Amino acid sequence: MADSIGEGITDVPKIASCLLPLVAASLIAATPAGAVTFAVGAEGAASGQDIVCDFDGKNCESRISGDAVRLTSSVGSVGRTVNGTGYLAIPGIRGTGDFVGSINLADLRSTVLSFDWGSIDRYNSVRIFTSDNPTGVVVLASQLGVALGANLDRNFSASTGNASVFFTRVDFLSTQAAFEIDNVAVKINSAVPEPGTWLLMILGLGAVGFAMRRRPTTSVRFQFA
Repeated sequence: MADSIGEGITDVPKIASCLLPLVAASLIAATPAGAVTFAVGAEGAASGQDIVCDFDGKNCESRISGDAVRLTSSVGSVGRTVNGTGYLAIPGIRGTGDFVGSINLADLRSTVLSFDWGSIDRYNSVRIFTSDNPTGVVVLASQLGVALGANLDRNFSASTGNASVFFTRVDFLSTQAAFEIDNVAVKINSAVPEPGTWLLMILGLGAVGFAMRRRPTTSVRFQFA
């Protein structure tokens, strides 16, 4: 009676190299494209979100660009305060086209974005950019389902719906005075490898397996009588 142990060990790299294309293809196919969804609710960031710009200390100067003005109190035609604290205003002027202020969020890798939108007006809109959509998605004030021009402050929140897709920038647009923003908040994504990272890891393992396969091996047989 004879029994062999370890005879199939040298077949492991061969199996790994055969499975590699299938695993990589299934991983890519299983990664859905990001689809931004949004909602409007009461003022204030939701639980689990971190405020990165409150314009009362966390002023975000390095993140802000374009036609944006930081204010600490209501200033006539430029806008009125949100929550009674400092805020960011986009001082649009009637008949001159869009005034645009931007906040850069790319380094935060956040899958959730929210901010307090002061006195939502029909001439306000938001353009949201994500890591998979560099052209941006525009959300009009009229799409929010709330009373416009009623001096009502609301919290606007958006989500990518995909752990691998994050917000890179948000534009605030206004054609009249004004667009008021406060308490910009994000939800930092946990360290989840992106599909490209997984693919590189799998390719690396496949390369190791291929190298092992090419090395000369010595078969070890154990025979028991």
